[in-house]
Amino acid sequence: MNATLEELREVIRKSEITTRDPAEFDPAVPLVKQGIDSLDMATLIFHLEDGFGVTISHTSYKDLKSLDDILAYLKTK
Repeated sequence: MNATLEELREVIRKSEITTRDPAEFDPAVPLVKQGIDSLDMATLIFHLEDGFGVTISHTSYKDLKSLDDILAYLKTK
């Protein structure tokens, strides 16, 4: 799957896990360092699965720390 950074940011926007504009997130920096906590991440994973039509395993979930990580994962699907 060829997901783009903009598509990913739109999923974040729709998930409403943050009041911050997703365009401000640095793709290389772990989301936890950008104000997204573990509960927010669980919610985001749900929205990623729904928005991109993928299933993200619990073992893969822990490796998705940044937007770059998520995009790399989605490209394998």
